[in-house]
Amino acid sequence: MEWSKLPNSTESQPVLQTIDPAGRTTRLHLAPCKARGVRVEEVASFLQRQPPKNGRRRDFEERWREAVNLAGEGKIPFLLCELSRMPFPLEVPHHSRRYGTAAYRVVNDLTETAIRVDLERLGILR
Repeated sequence: MEWSKLPNSTESQPVLQTIDPAGRTTRLHLAPCKARGVRVEEVASFLQRQPPKNGRRRDFEERWREAVNLAGEGKIPFLLCELSRMPFPLEVPHHSRRYGTAAYRVVNDLTETAIRVDLERLGILR
């Protein structure tokens, strides 16, 4: 249902957006995929074949502390007082309602050869 509601053309949005300082984790934006003619079944199959990320809780805790520090320094657009009032999340938080529509899926490791091959086969990486 989400796929059918996506716009047919998104010239300004990238297909892939790196969200990890190490360049591994990326967002796969769905609207540009659809605009390129990628079928939803192909995207779903690709995502299911990905190896799990296997994140560690201590890494998540460290990233949370970094976010709080960056907010305190005014380097990210969140207020320190808001983040400080929040309890440490038991799981990775999702976008707030204010964020709006978030039509993407996460690619776990763009440096992984098999993932790159799959993305090239889908016409997402060239």
